Amino acid sequence: MLGSGAPALAVLALGAAAAIAMLIADFSPVYSVSLSASSCQAAVPTPEIQAACDPTAGDRHSHALIVLALAAALMALGAGAGRSRPASVALLAIGAAVLAIALIGDLPDVDETGVLAGSYEGASASASSGFYLELLGGALAIGAGVLGLVRPRDTS
Repeated sequence: MLGSGAPALAVLALGAAAAIAMLIADFSPVYSVSLSASSCQAAVPTPEIQAACDPTAGDRHSHALIVLALAAALMALGAGAGRSRPASVALLAIGAAVLAIALIGDLPDVDETGVLAGSYEGASASASSGFYLELLGGALAIGAGVLGLVRPRDTS
């Protein structure tokens, strides 16, 4: 019998929310560079350097979050509706991978101005929406995986 009830719906909802956060993060800037005089996009003349103003997670990680989001959605379906323990473990692994991308790959760079520091004295960088969405997506996927593993099983 397919999983039903509140725990199954919670696993599905958390997994779906994780996948949505990952997808949005892939197209959102991980960090934003600000210049003292004006916006980075307006002040920087070349397209290559303008891309350094607000790089997206997709730019930085070759759209890996899209693949992970699709896998999370499928695993949430298996863990929620199908009561699959391997799918729950896969959600944990997907969440850990997304958190590793955010914390190991992006966190060291969120306050770096990169190539813009040499040209613009007042350049500063800070984390942006994509970074926080990566963290949220990873945490939600882990939550869905944990809930999928600890929820009560039918003995019938």
